[in-house]
Amino acid sequence: MTKETKEIKPAKANSEKALSTEEQAKKIAVLRQLSGEGNRMAINYVNFNGEVGKYLRGTNKKDEKTGKTIKEDLGDTFEGVLLKKRNRINTYTPKRQDLSYNSAEFDGMGDRIKLYDGNKKLVSQGTFRELKEEYNTDGQKKLVAMEAVLYIKQQGAEILTKLCVSGASLSKLFDYFGSFGNDDSMTRYVTKLGAQKESNEFGDYFVMTFQKGDPIDIDEAINMQKALSTVLAITSKKVEVSNSPTSENQGEVIDVDADLEEGLGDIKVEDIPF
Repeated sequence: MTKETKEIKPAKANSEKALSTEEQAKKIAVLRQLSGEGNRMAINYVNFNGEVGKYLRGTNKKDEKTGKTIKEDLGDTFEGVLLKKRNRINTYTPKRQDLSYNSAEFDGMGDRIKLYDGNKKLVSQGTFRELKEEYNTDGQKKLVAMEAVLYIKQQGAEILTKLCVSGASLSKLFDYFGSFGNDDSMTRYVTKLGAQKESNEFGDYFVMTFQKGDPIDIDEAINMQKALSTVLAITSKKVEVSNSPTSENQGEVIDVDADLEEGLGDIKVEDIPF
């Protein structure tokens, strides 16, 4: 070894010596998830039935007679940490697939959105405002309507849940968001979701309610957010690639639901540092 050449020794991992085996395992789990190394987790879908005021969660079981997915009745309330709100377009016109529209999830009003009809054909692209101006003509039904998509870490179970909020329940959700102001965050608390009966000229119906519960540890909330952000970044890219139109496939029938299921359906909850 010449005088000009110095031996470079690896730095000692002093910080690791201070960590217990359990603490180090948790930190490595965080690193693996943030880097994309972690395995994928299952995301359960919960629907709110506005006719009876019940929350229903999908399962992996099928009814032998009908072949439909068996849904678990969660009752009229459940609790969880609201990790993130996203948006999507989802409208349905009975017996008119050409007048039913949906999109993949998006975040901001300035995002470019791909709009599909009920036949799963790409029909337009634009921001939410542009699509509203194009499809929601005066005196007709709103063909392009937005609903909120909530990602929830459900209490009492290691389950990540997706819940869509639409119609009259949206105003309840936005009122709840507004109650935190600019100095706090919904992700720092357990949220209690419930059901409330209301009436209009068409009869009785139920809307979702949202109530702030007990606080959780801030570091735990941050780790949840980081893990979910990584999952969404990976899965959103998969959906975007599979749905990306080209000159060859413009207007092609694309199974949007299948793409979303493929991107979100088999991530293991135990590998997320919740």
